[in-house]
Amino acid sequence: MASSPVAVCNLALSELADKPITALTDTTERARLCNQFYADAVRHVLRQHHWRCATKRASLSRLATLPAFEFAYAYELPPDWIRTVKTSLDAGQLRWTQEGGTILTDEPSVFLKYVYFNENVASWDAMLTTTVAAYLAHLIAGGLTEGVLRKKLMHDLYLLRLKEAKATDSQEGTADDLTCTVLIDCRT
Repeated sequence: MASSPVAVCNLALSELADKPITALTDTTERARLCNQFYADAVRHVLRQHHWRCATKRASLSRLATLPAFEFAYAYELPPDWIRTVKTSLDAGQLRWTQEGGTILTDEPSVFLKYVYFNENVASWDAMLTTTVAAYLAHLIAGGLTEGVLRKKLMHDLYLLRLKEAKATDSQEGTADDLTCTVLIDCRT
């Protein structure tokens, strides 16, 4: 699959039936748009799903500054954090919240499983690559094509690829690895 940001951008451009670029710093309008929107597209798509190729675990550092009220401790989220998947606080149904780059709780330690900003395109799952390319195509379509129809088509393609990736990914792990929701009760 793609091995660089330029390769992902070229996948997006091919979805729009546009010419490829050789570098994000090319002087063409399509290279400028790819350069402008690439990182935002990656962050957006990473935030939409628990991508296993972009997942890490960490023991969080407790901050010296305490929360003003309600909780006893504040823990700093990692600098590459995109989305929380699970915390050590979930298992015991302990009270916690996430605010402004921190996790607040009354617990003396916090372990975190999270999606991080994985910039190593070569390590991405093929479905992540095509999903990012579709979302990037959606973002840049307005600057490269006429009308909103192409932009809408690219957004629909993105949603389809995201749905397919979630369905495939849901089969890669055990039930205790699922994110708990109203529909999935992880307490049993």
